[in-house]
Amino acid sequence: MKRISVLLLVFVWEASPAFAGGSAAPLCLDPSKPYEAVWVSGRTVDVTAKRGKPRAEVHIETDCIGIDGHARIKVQARAVCLAAGDIVQLKRSGDPVQTCNITKVSPTATYAAATVQAATVRSDGK
Repeated sequence: MKRISVLLLVFVWEASPAFAGGSAAPLCLDPSKPYEAVWVSGRTVDVTAKRGKPRAEVHIETDCIGIDGHARIKVQARAVCLAAGDIVQLKRSGDPVQTCNITKVSPTATYAAATVQAATVRSDGK
């Protein structure tokens, strides 16, 4: 029984990035700093920070209606980082501003890979 407990403890220790010495960077994109928002499809927008290493990239789902590649997309955070419930504004030439909300924030595949690589480099000391 002790052997199983010890093996379980070692497994949890190795599987946990916090204990292993390298944790991924937190997902945070501060829209008060320069960023680029690009419509992907449907109600989905990718927002990329223009500064930082690695540059934060988030994939946001919105409740906006009729987003397309012609709209200028602006995001606003109530706190420092973008989160569900924050504001998205769409502006098209000749139309009034449409205001809607973020329903979900997740990292893009590129950002997730970059943060894992950065954590691995830090834990290896290279």
